[in-house]
Amino acid sequence: GGGHVNHTIFWRYLAPPGSGPAGPEGPVVKALEAEFGTIADFKLAFTQAALKHPGHGWAWLVYRPDGRLVVTTTSNNDNPFMKGFVPKEEAGRPILCLDLWDHSLSLRFKNNREGYLSAWWNVVNWARVARGYAIVSSGRV
Repeated sequence: GGGHVNHTIFWRYLAPPGSGPAGPEGPVVKALEAEFGTIADFKLAFTQAALKHPGHGWAWLVYRPDGRLVVTTTSNNDNPFMKGFVPKEEAGRPILCLDLWDHSLSLRFKNNREGYLSAWWNVVNWARVARGYAIVSSGRV
């Protein structure tokens, strides 16, 4: 079940290049800057976490119950919804997701994770990230 859930989340946070904002907008910007310093610092933290993750898994931007945003990774088909399976400090609502399984980067990127990540930033659906943040931070979930 985790693979289905994770892929569903992943696809929702993708958009054709140029079809939406080129970066985060609205209140999520303030939240990212409060947590990471700058948007560039957030992207660096996310990218580094994804590059360091060993093997199959996922990289996430998670809204935690305490209102903080965290970057984390999970192995295999685990995800931040899985309380008791992921560390408490990594549990929460995903507002951005990246597939780190080999099938995501093997054909086009020849297992070059850096190239995959660089290209992925161009197709992030920032409107969806902003909407997801607005929903979870309002408590409507």
